[in-house]
Parts: sequence; structure tokens; C-alpha cells
Amino acid sequence: MLRVVFCQILAMYFLSFGVNAEYLELAETRLFYPQRLGLTNVSFKLRINGLDDYLKASTSIEKIKDVHFDVLWQAQGKVSVKVVGINEKYKQLVEHLIVQAHQRLLLIFPIPLSSMLRSYKISEAKNANRITIKGFDETYSRDVNAIEVVTDQNGKLMESTLNYPSSQKKSTYKTSMKGWSQGKFVVDEILTHTRTASAETYEKVLFEYVVVGGIGLPEKIEIQYQKGLTIEKGKNVSPNGLTAKEEIFFWDYKLNTNIRPRENLIR
Repeated sequence: MLRVVFCQILAMYFLSFGVNAEYLELAETRLFYPQRLGLTNVSFKLRINGLDDYLKASTSIEKIKDVHFDVLWQAQGKVSVKVVGINEKYKQLVEHLIVQAHQRLLLIFPIPLSSMLRSYKISEAKNANRITIKGFDETYSRDVNAIEVVTDQNGKLMESTLNYPSSQKKSTYKTSMKGWSQGKFVVDEILTHTRTASAETYEKVLFEYVVVGGIGLPEKIEIQYQKGLTIEKGKNVSPNGLTAKEEIFFWDYKLNTNIRPRENLIR
């Protein structure tokens, strides 16, 4: 379910290498991006609300208590994750949980699309206050055929769309400047609408931030899902009517320390 959100978040962080894309560059410079603030490493803890109850109901493991993750992010995107609260002898489960944690981490440190966009044909157009930036895969060999990002004339992110061979994922963004964001726009909310030939789903991501060492980082992220909506003739699908919710908490941030990954961290 999070895959939709992550793809759209990735579309926010374009780096335009080798293309003439002035509006793309403007949008990139106007977004708050923690990796660009001189961070060499960040350690913190991550908890997915309800994970304990889910594991107790879906596994036969008896000793499950306060399952969470110790995370160490290092410059160049190197990340180490340790599962706390489950014996490491359950290797398959631990590895699965680590994968889940890595997916959530994309909400904090999105992966730039520079490598992907190098082989996309980039075009830009301005219509009134809307700037439309398009990337098209002329080789038809990638999972995403086309990417479209819409900003206002000041580079403020408004929308992004990913076009796949059999589906489309469109996100709208609510952003604002914070006292700590150095004149850049911080994402407060993302609403993603996914459409296929037979179904439509919605996901809403809400961000709450805490300031650590002058840098704003997520303290809580809530993801609301509306899923399994089959299109019926004459029936409108709307983002109202919550069907599932996930809450992710982050705490104990430490920035630019001498912490090193412990040997038992699984990468």
C-alpha cells in the first residue's frame, strides 16, 4: 500500500543532470530536503503503531514486546536497521520487518530520481501560474512510462503524476514554509489517487515535524487508506470514507554523531 506514496514522494525530488530544465531546477531548490543540510549521519528510533498486536495475531512467537527499529542513516544514503523486541533467531521475520522499515524511511529521505531522469526526454511548459514538467521514456523499457510534475511559477510543488502501462498515480501536495525550513517548502500532506482499469484507491499522508539541531524531521506520519474500490457504472469514488490507517512514530534523533553501525545490524 505504501508503494504508491513512495513513488509520488520520489517524484518530488528531481535532480536535473544533463537536461535543460529551468523550472525543474527551481522546483528542486524550493523543496526542503534534509539530506542537503550538511548531515553526515542521523540515528533514531521508528515504531509502527499496532505492529506488536499484528505480530502476536499472525505469528506463533511468544515473546513480542514493544517491537520497533533502531535506524542509522549515513551520507550517500547508506542505512542500517536493527529490529528491537524480537529474537534475531527468527531471521526470515526480522528481514521482512527490516524491508518494511526501509520503505517507511523513504518518507524521510526520498531517493532522488537523477539516474532515472537522465534517460527521460524532459519538456516544460508554462500556462498562467502553472508550470508543467514532463519526463517521457522514449525507450518504453521502464516501469514508469511518463512522469509529470506541476508547480506554480515560484517553484511550489502542486501535483505529480506517474503513468504506468496499466495504471496512473496522481498526487496533490499541501506544503508550507516553517520557521526552520530556511525559506523552503515543507510537505505537510500528500493525497494520492491511483486509477486502474477496474479500481480506484486513495492514500493520504499527513506529516508532523520536530526540530532537532535546527533541522525539521518527521515526528509522526499518518497514512490513511481507502482501498478496494471497484468502479461501478454511475458510482462516484471519493477520498472520503477511511478504510485503514497506519501511524509511524520517530524519536530519539541524534545528528552528526560518531555512531557506527553495530555488527548485528542487517543492511
